[in-house]
Amino acid sequence: PPPPPRLRANGLRSQPVRGTGDLINPEDADSPLRPAPSTRPSAPTAAALSLEERIGKRWITWLGALALFVGAAFFVELAVARGWVGRTGSVLGPRFLVASVGAFGLALLVAGSRCARRGLDAPAQGLTGAGLAILYAAVYAGLDTYHLYGSGPAFVAMVGVTALGVTLAVRRDAQAIAVLAVLGGVLTPVLVSSGNHAHSRDILCGYLAVLDLGVLVLAAVRRWRALDLIAFLGTWLSFGGWFLTRYDDAQQAATLAWSGVFFTVFLAVPFAYHLRHRVPLEGGRFASALAAGLCSFGVAAQILGEGHALGAIALGVAAAYAALGAVVRARIPGDQRAALALHVLAVVFVTMAVPLHLDLRAVTVAWALQAPALLYLGWRHRYFPVRALSLVPLGLAALDLASWTWSSRAGALPLWNRDFATAALVPLAAAFAAFLHLGVAQLGDARDRGLRAITTLAAVLGGAVLVHAELAAWLGAHGHAVDARAIGAPLWAAVGLALVRHGLRRRAEPALAAGGLALVVGVATALVAYLEPSTAGVVLANTRFVAAAAAIAAVVLAARDARRASAPAGLVAERAAIAHGAAAFVGWGVLSAEVWQHAGDAGQVALTVTWAAVAVGLIVAGFAARARGYRLAGLALFLLTAAKACLVDLGGTAGSLDRIVSFLALGVLMIGASLIYHRLERRLAG
Repeated sequence: PPPPPRLRANGLRSQPVRGTGDLINPEDADSPLRPAPSTRPSAPTAAALSLEERIGKRWITWLGALALFVGAAFFVELAVARGWVGRTGSVLGPRFLVASVGAFGLALLVAGSRCARRGLDAPAQGLTGAGLAILYAAVYAGLDTYHLYGSGPAFVAMVGVTALGVTLAVRRDAQAIAVLAVLGGVLTPVLVSSGNHAHSRDILCGYLAVLDLGVLVLAAVRRWRALDLIAFLGTWLSFGGWFLTRYDDAQQAATLAWSGVFFTVFLAVPFAYHLRHRVPLEGGRFASALAAGLCSFGVAAQILGEGHALGAIALGVAAAYAALGAVVRARIPGDQRAALALHVLAVVFVTMAVPLHLDLRAVTVAWALQAPALLYLGWRHRYFPVRALSLVPLGLAALDLASWTWSSRAGALPLWNRDFATAALVPLAAAFAAFLHLGVAQLGDARDRGLRAITTLAAVLGGAVLVHAELAAWLGAHGHAVDARAIGAPLWAAVGLALVRHGLRRRAEPALAAGGLALVVGVATALVAYLEPSTAGVVLANTRFVAAAAAIAAVVLAARDARRASAPAGLVAERAAIAHGAAAFVGWGVLSAEVWQHAGDAGQVALTVTWAAVAVGLIVAGFAARARGYRLAGLALFLLTAAKACLVDLGGTAGSLDRIVSFLALGVLMIGASLIYHRLERRLAG
């Protein structure tokens, strides 16, 4: 019998429960397992409400606070410009203006405190931040714009404002207060400074230093990364603006000192929280530390130029990084990579100091030396990102080397002078990096093999570029313009052939590609040498033709090696066939240009005879190498030569010797080729 109906707790009869053999569908309208409809908003609706809340309650408040500060600053500027307040001698003089601005800032602080007590966090943060920023502006205006007090009282007032801001931000745990206060603080010199005071440098830098020290204190207590970034950018932009517009040589020592102060503060700011709480470091912190060092070093480089003094600055920066690395190692022993990164930065600046003290071309040499140093540290600590980072200074060194001028080497021996020795450090650094990779090849993976290939090719190709540039500059300086253009052809041909053979032996595609590129450069260099007509030397026995012949021969040898090393249907074999055809075409063009430029009035006859002779050579080579393509090319060139004879040579003067010689030679060569063709064809068939 069916089970009796059950009663619910409220006395109403429930639906009978089915037996175990029945299937209950929870989605049925009358199913007891059907879940009740949820009143919670869907995810998109909740996200939309959250975004709306952030915009309506926070972002608008913060932007309004910033606008309040900027508007107050602009109103004060307008009032002073029109003589309403602030002018000396007026009823409402500078003291009244500064006091009014300060009172307005305090009023905003009071309003922010009232909002905080009522739980209105966003308005409280906005009003408090704006009030602190306006207090900074009042103190700075009284010191730098109106000179109402000296640096001592102003310093005390700034410290007080900074301490108040730090206290309020920490007590309320409100990053917005600190951000608005610091943002207003770094904008203050731009908005209220007159720029005419004799000590504006010290006033500006002292003000920024106090502000940054407040940021340093906050950085040790809270991980507010945005605050660090705002202070860093604001400080260096303000200091850089002053440096570019008002610096002179009389301020050298003081400017370097202030730059060192900012470097020290912003070297400590990114690490303060982590060192205090022994928390592992983040990657962005090292970028901030490097940026601080580069900014300070850049200012020193602009002031001192290259030399021993700048080398000492570089050593000082390196010592600071090394000291911080030692502190990190002691405070956070479990984060060895953090100490490594700081030691890497120290090595970067030490390698900058070496060429500066040796009076070499500092930038190029510094970058070149950093590459193997970083690579060594990367292998020493088994950290691939540092090994990959070693390519960056190597690339920068190559870019800086490309800006050098190689136009004159008349007073120096080729390949044996100071400039070339300095430049050679770049490919030598790449070669040393390649040897480092090779020495620990068993410890690396595919990524390290890629780095080794890059550094090897950089060393080989970079060295070829330098030697080519040096020899061409030296020949050009001694009046050998044609030889200067042609000298690179055999050099690049030799490099390309060596790379292709290495790539075929090791089955290394990067080496094959680089070798092909070098061969193309060699052939192109040979062709460029023929752009300008020249009759120097003897036909087929001059520097230009020998260089071109060497480049073409290298292409032919590389193609032959590729055909022997690959199956006929392989990709390498296809490239070899293309290379053979290109070499034949270029050789025909170079030989034609050589004969034409030396033949003078008999140029057309010389071209006809030369083309016919090349056609015979192609047919013979095609039979010797069993290459049908060569034979077809020879026959095509014979047809082209015959067309030239009919269209060009036939139009010469009637009875002229040139025309007679042209046609006789063409006929003899064509008949001879036909005889050779038939005889060799029968021999091959047999």
